[in-house]
Amino acid sequence: ADLRLDRAQIEALLADVGERDLTLAQVILNRSAGWAAAAVLMVANAHAGVDMGTGGVDGASLQASEVDIDAFLRSEILHQLDPELQRFVLETALLDSLDVASCAAVAETNRAAELLEEARRRGLLERVVPLATADSSGITMRYHDRIAGFLRAELAAQSEPADLAGLHRRAASVSSPMRAIDLLLDIGDVSAAASAVTDVGRTLIETPGGRVPRSWLARFDANQLASEPWLALLSSLAAIEDGDIGMAAGRLAPVVDAMRDQQDRAGLVRSAYGLAETHLARGEVAEAAALIDELVRMDTTPDERVKVLMAQLWLDYFGGDWDAVGAGLDEAFALAFTSCSELGRCTLALGLGTEFLFAPRGTQWLQDHCAELALRIRSDAMALTSLEVIQAAAHLVEGDLSRAEELAEGIDERALELGSLNWLAMASDRVRLGLALAQGDLRRLDAIVDAARQVLGTSDRHHQERAMY
Repeated sequence: ADLRLDRAQIEALLADVGERDLTLAQVILNRSAGWAAAAVLMVANAHAGVDMGTGGVDGASLQASEVDIDAFLRSEILHQLDPELQRFVLETALLDSLDVASCAAVAETNRAAELLEEARRRGLLERVVPLATADSSGITMRYHDRIAGFLRAELAAQSEPADLAGLHRRAASVSSPMRAIDLLLDIGDVSAAASAVTDVGRTLIETPGGRVPRSWLARFDANQLASEPWLALLSSLAAIEDGDIGMAAGRLAPVVDAMRDQQDRAGLVRSAYGLAETHLARGEVAEAAALIDELVRMDTTPDERVKVLMAQLWLDYFGGDWDAVGAGLDEAFALAFTSCSELGRCTLALGLGTEFLFAPRGTQWLQDHCAELALRIRSDAMALTSLEVIQAAAHLVEGDLSRAEELAEGIDERALELGSLNWLAMASDRVRLGLALAQGDLRRLDAIVDAARQVLGTSDRHHQERAMY
């Protein structure tokens, strides 16, 4: 049976005991993870802690209810299991999903099928994937979130450090890469975790729209990052995406040197390109030019060549060499349409700027090529939205203000989905700035300028966004 309650069901429980502060429902849902027994205990304790004068709830009552839940789980569930099953559920709680093979590997038992079925029969598990066969080996299950958290805490309290580390490593060996990294980080196995983060991270950055989880990178200190060039590279690329140019620049310089020493071509292309980006964002054109020149002379794949071309295009733009900009655009689009993978096409889409509408080929040429590129990109929303920015600016240049406004509104919606300050919102404001100027809308113009001043006055990050303003 499904042990989860939703917010509406918890609100009904609160109403049954005369508790009308329904904001409590979300608090209880969050703390109980929807587990029915936990939610019932929390409702009872919350009701007992009500201040009848104000209608408020004593916060300690909810905290106490969590202690009550742990005590209930310990006495009424865990201690009711025989020693073999008790150890089995404690050890396999490290897994996010349970099947016979993974449980057998972690618990080192040949009775995993029987023990898994007994845990299911006792209501500790919920099904993740419907049964594929009638055989219990086809079951994929998971512990309820609240139960899993309790079991993991009990396992840590009952185990010797060396034994616990061994269990985490066994669980990591049969878990998804994402879960394996968390398990290794939890026991402080920095070397193994760094290797796993690097393996997964390299795949993610070669995937259109892929992002390395910041929570992983935050678990490594500066010394650990410095000892692992690829890990430092992944951290630096994340910093660039997040607008922290200063941090990225400081980390990337030694990474570029390390990649040269190791003759790691892929790592050198990524790190030198990233470092060139930081130089360009700071207006350090000569330093960027030296790195880009090195990249131009390297033997690269079509996808990498597009990345190098985008860096060269911006360098040529800042240098006022419009003929070189035009030639670079020709080559980049030709590669995107003939030789590149989805990654290369998205790299081109994300690297284009509205400035290139004034290249020798003209606005219509770039508009047409961006429309063709959009048709060849399958699903990367960020890349497609970047192309919409070009289209919106092109319509603005051509005097089609209503179409430019329509596209800008769609860009705003996607920018909101990203949250916080991001380059899509800034790019949309550039289009709106042009619209305000074209329409003589001084009130709108002042609002955009005021927003820009606020960013300049309050942000010590997002240097790229400030430069764009």
